[in-house]
Amino acid sequence: MFCIICGKEISDDQFRNTCDNCEREVSKLSQQMVKSRKRINFRQLRKKKQEYSKI
Repeated sequence: MFCIICGKEISDDQFRNTCDNCEREVSKLSQQMVKSRKRINFRQLRKKKQEYSKI
């Protein structure tokens, strides 16, 4: 099974479709977006992840 955000392989034992790093990032961004009352956009999250991987 692969993470839907970064594509990293994750264990089939997990009941989620994201890796631990992306899960933490989603949680952090969710908290920020809840404060600003915006919804999570996974396409934007993937774009951010790609920008960080280029650095």
